[in-house]
Amino acid sequence: MKRPTLEPHRSEGGPMDLRRLSYFVLACQEQSCAATAAKFRITQSTFSEALKLLTEETGAPLLEQVQRRMHPTPTGLWLFRSALPLLHAEEFFRNWVAQGPSEQKPAHLAVHVKASFGISRLTKAVSRAIQIFGQAHPHIFLEPCFVDPESTVDDAHSIAGAFGQDDRSLLIIEAAPYSERPLNNPATTLALAQDAWIVMRAARGGQPDRSPSSMGARYIAPALGRSLVQQLRDAAGRAKIDVEFCEEAAGNLPRLILQQPDAAYLLPGYLVADRHRLANIDVRPFWPPLTAKLVARHHEGDAAAREFAEIVRNLLEPAGELGSPEENVCFRPVLSYRQMRYSRALFESGTITAAARSLSMAQPALTDVLQKLEQALDSRFFHRSREGLIPTEAGQRLDAAAKVILEGARRIAVESASVVCAEGGRLKIGVVPAAAHTSAMPQCIARAIWLWRKRFPSIRIQVLQGSTGALQTMVSNGTIALAITERTVPGMARFKLADAEPLSLIANPRFNLLPPGPVLLADLMNLPLAVPTQEVGLRQILDAAVLDAHLKFTPVMEVNSIPLTLAMVREQPLCTVLPASAVQNQINSGALRSHMIIEPTLTRQFYAFHSGQRDLNKSEREFLELLRLEFMRADNNFDVVPVAAKRL
Repeated sequence: MKRPTLEPHRSEGGPMDLRRLSYFVLACQEQSCAATAAKFRITQSTFSEALKLLTEETGAPLLEQVQRRMHPTPTGLWLFRSALPLLHAEEFFRNWVAQGPSEQKPAHLAVHVKASFGISRLTKAVSRAIQIFGQAHPHIFLEPCFVDPESTVDDAHSIAGAFGQDDRSLLIIEAAPYSERPLNNPATTLALAQDAWIVMRAARGGQPDRSPSSMGARYIAPALGRSLVQQLRDAAGRAKIDVEFCEEAAGNLPRLILQQPDAAYLLPGYLVADRHRLANIDVRPFWPPLTAKLVARHHEGDAAAREFAEIVRNLLEPAGELGSPEENVCFRPVLSYRQMRYSRALFESGTITAAARSLSMAQPALTDVLQKLEQALDSRFFHRSREGLIPTEAGQRLDAAAKVILEGARRIAVESASVVCAEGGRLKIGVVPAAAHTSAMPQCIARAIWLWRKRFPSIRIQVLQGSTGALQTMVSNGTIALAITERTVPGMARFKLADAEPLSLIANPRFNLLPPGPVLLADLMNLPLAVPTQEVGLRQILDAAVLDAHLKFTPVMEVNSIPLTLAMVREQPLCTVLPASAVQNQINSGALRSHMIIEPTLTRQFYAFHSGQRDLNKSEREFLELLRLEFMRADNNFDVVPVAAKRL
């Protein structure tokens, strides 16, 4: 079947738009933004706007000027590292879906690159090898995973899900152990490169000096892993020089060289890129000569892994003299986040009408998106019938593609909250609505924010409000890093912030709806209640208690605005359920009266939760600790005092 011509999609909304990611990835490799724009045949203003939008999405600068050239910031380096697997996934699945019927079963080859990450010869060689290998083996999904040198190998970083689960293999690329001479097992190990150690430092007088002489007394090595560190220590001992070891990744060297121009940085040649040599940076071999060996390891008999490793070796081989050219990795995504989200809705809903309803869009608009996608990939994804949409084989492939691409985009969005905050960017949190600014919850949060900002003045903070269900969705898709609610949320890492705070019935005493004192839960069923809808935490607490007591109630009205609810309680014979602390001023003035709910006592507890798929950074952990301390200080106001109640 003739391969269709696929038109690139327009950049559109959604977490980490793939087209903007492709612009950014190439910009990190090119010498200038103008060169990047020319490569994509777009104007510089279009590129600048795309980069601006991507910066706003991440919440931190992505590129900075170093030595008169643009280099990725630490956040930008993280995004480059995270974007490569997603862009490779789009490239593979786009071709796989358009390929048509095939007898070859899908397979998955995970490539774990265990090296100090940077935009280096090694990184480019792995990505280019994936593109070359994919042309010959369109049914094998190669998924790169760039991990730290000492990381253990597992599937935690994979976005493949169940794809290719019947045929999975693994290839590990790493520095050969210092003592491994020659290779232990040639059947499972392939030597990829044997590169000289390189010395890098700021050029003196603006002119690089690439003579192989000593570059100075202060030598620093980035995070390299135990094997390379041991090799360097031994060589430094023989040469009688001192070497400092830092925790920075190799990709941050341009910034470090600018900050410490008198220091010389040591690393293997395969961790250097030609863009470093073209900048005002001295790049020369370490003296006396020292060689680092890079190897690939795979299971015996794994022909696909071996073939891929050989492609990587061939791409690394032309190292030769310093300054040899290397090919940049360029992506031209066609599938978009929006298309994948819409296709998943069609599969899950079964009909166009139901899918359009779940996406809050018009049915003709969704039909138009589906038809354009089918035309672009020259495939039909569904058979229409009275029972709904029946996926074709191409449709099944599209659904597999959508799952992987959406998972990759979601992971980047979730991880960005932690990375950006750690680099002095932005912390976004979510909170449930409070009854008043004087209630306990907003006061505790406000004081914690004030104390936290004194410790982290360079990090901006953004606070969003929503129901517990809405906040759970925002944490899951990476819109916010943390959420504070009065209910636990399944599937999330949670932290208890305070002990139980009693809930009370709040009413206006002038309507004489009930006498002073506590009220039984059973008696609430006969009162005119105005409460939130069922996705709000307070309503969920009330519903759970009613269900446990085998009671049934129907509220007079459902209102999600606490200020509006209180306004109606003051003006009408209505009552609502809130903690008394939320309206303490009105209670003290006599405008409202609180009646503690007993038998059973209803309480709420505050929790903070975040995605369990990432670790909190230092600033987020400190914010949670400050929250916990402030809620503990307020706990004395939440004491539950049992009181007898009279039946209404």
